[in-house]
Amino acid sequence: MLLAYLTCGSLFLLSFILVSNAINIHSLANRWMGIFFLFAGFAMLSFVAERSPLRDQYPLLIPLLETTRFAMAPALYFSILHFTQPTTVVNRKHFLHFIPALIFIVLLAGLSRYLPRQAGLLVMIGIKLQLALYWIAGFRIVLASQYRSTWLKQLMITVGVMIAVYLSSPWIGPITNYGINSVLYLLGAGMATFLLVRQRNIQQIPVTVPRLNDKQLTSYKAKLEALMKEQAPYTDPDLTLPGLAEHLEISVHELSYLLNAGLEKNFYQYINQYRVAKAKELLSSVTHQHLSILAIGFEAGFNSKTAFNTSFKKLTGQTPGEFRKVVVRLDTNGH
Repeated sequence: MLLAYLTCGSLFLLSFILVSNAINIHSLANRWMGIFFLFAGFAMLSFVAERSPLRDQYPLLIPLLETTRFAMAPALYFSILHFTQPTTVVNRKHFLHFIPALIFIVLLAGLSRYLPRQAGLLVMIGIKLQLALYWIAGFRIVLASQYRSTWLKQLMITVGVMIAVYLSSPWIGPITNYGINSVLYLLGAGMATFLLVRQRNIQQIPVTVPRLNDKQLTSYKAKLEALMKEQAPYTDPDLTLPGLAEHLEISVHELSYLLNAGLEKNFYQYINQYRVAKAKELLSSVTHQHLSILAIGFEAGFNSKTAFNTSFKKLTGQTPGEFRKVVVRLDTNGH
């Protein structure tokens, strides 16, 4: 049990370092990662309490600790999202990821202490499946990212090993009295601490690799413009560089090179010009006058009021509100 106590302490200490932004870099990504390790610490503390006098002394301790289980995976995912896409703004859609956690909390609140055996088994399977799927999604983002970060890949592998130990614990744990599990958790916590404390700025991969010849640039440009006009992927607020590359059926590096060398824009500049054009169209439309300015921003693909106002003013010299007033005044005067 000593190893389990040490692991708990390590996870809580790492969480405090990250949430308090003591590292002073990648603040939002680190806070989400800190939340993930805090909830992982709760899970380990629940394991300890289940096998100690704490279970009888504090009967509500374990149910309270368990309430965060379904929030672990989304916290990890959002951390990776902010590490690889620093300009990402968390919006209302992102909080849909926490619906399972809310349902689980409501479910536990209606019980005196523990879930029935069959329900508990289903919840355990759900938690493990969620962790595995979110880790895979996060690792794919790291691999597909236009940023170079060896330490982030190593961190995800470390977390992946810890998750694999957790997934296999019903089979391996009883055989070794959970000794191997505790050792691996402690080593994983130590490795994660080492990587996160020594983390560096994530460097963008040079856009000159791989290079496209003039014929390829022309072909891909035409294909990209056709995609933007016909399918309007920019209206998806969660659109990313890897996602757009997937639409075009080209690699992330090729798309990055196409945007930078062929169009002289980065991904966000290119996408936001389409979003602003769409917003201008909606603001000028008589049939959309009933929509608020924020609703039009969301309709055009922006994921926050700040991003909408900043991009719109940068490209037009006016705020969306000022633009709408001019349009309405012109319509009223008949000019």
